[in-house]
Amino acid sequence: MRKSQGTTEDYLVAGRDVPAWLTALSSAATNNSGFMFIGLIGFAYRFGVQAVWLQIGWIVGDVVLWAAVHRRVRERSGEVGASSVPTLIAGGRAVAVVAGVLTFAFLGSYAGAQLQAGSAALHSLFGWDMAVGAVLGAVIVVTYCFSGGLRASIWTDAAQALVMLVAMACLLVVALVATGGPAGLVDALAQQDPALVQWVPDDLAFGFGLYLLGFVFGGLGAVGQPHILIRSMAIESPEAITRARRVYFAWYVPFSAAVVLVGLASRVLLPDLTAGVSPDHVAKAAELALPKLSLALLPDALVGVMLAGLFAATMST
Repeated sequence: MRKSQGTTEDYLVAGRDVPAWLTALSSAATNNSGFMFIGLIGFAYRFGVQAVWLQIGWIVGDVVLWAAVHRRVRERSGEVGASSVPTLIAGGRAVAVVAGVLTFAFLGSYAGAQLQAGSAALHSLFGWDMAVGAVLGAVIVVTYCFSGGLRASIWTDAAQALVMLVAMACLLVVALVATGGPAGLVDALAQQDPALVQWVPDDLAFGFGLYLLGFVFGGLGAVGQPHILIRSMAIESPEAITRARRVYFAWYVPFSAAVVLVGLASRVLLPDLTAGVSPDHVAKAAELALPKLSLALLPDALVGVMLAGLFAATMST
């Protein structure tokens, strides 16, 4: 796995010999995009503990995919020799072409959102032009992906997964200390707005079940994301999926919990982040909670670690 074999299959699916632990970390990093550092923290800032349901739903959907889909993807791709998701699902050239066009169009937009997330952080921290972060991230990703193919992407993803976890853990510890621990965090949220510690929204038109089910389908949506499925196609064997699943969720669950807690802490420590902002721009203002909180709580070196974590999330996706 460490050395390129110089073949097309090696370039596209890393020779189908990726160890389970490496597949797990790569899948975790590529699945958890810049949204976790920007969007989810902003969501928790605005809606409080209700953000927990979003992550629970996504995790449940993801569990279903790891139990029912990923192993079959590896088996079938090996049987037919498919080296890409469009090739795997194609019944003919027309289907492959349509799948390729859709992938390019929609994942191109998704990639643009990742670059925007990194740009927003750089703009908030250093006042840089938004274009700088986008260009910087794009150049780095294109360079290592085109140079080494999926093998290079998987190795960098694994490193980025560790950076993401360490960065979020550092900010979480400092933020919890600043809020007086979990109990202090909950008390401060309740004092600021009781709705922030209300687990279920009042205005659910179709009840809590469908509310949660919507988030579960969000987790199931990974089945339509080729950049995630390709990792399953590259794993060393179908049997290794089970081991990869354990490592994946051992990383994903703590990371998700840390992200939500940081979002809640940012609401307590930066209560005026959205003050005076027009309703149309409240969400965008809340999404700057992480870089603003980092500047407020962390020394410069750890702000750099947090920025590295954010860029790791965006580039791995």
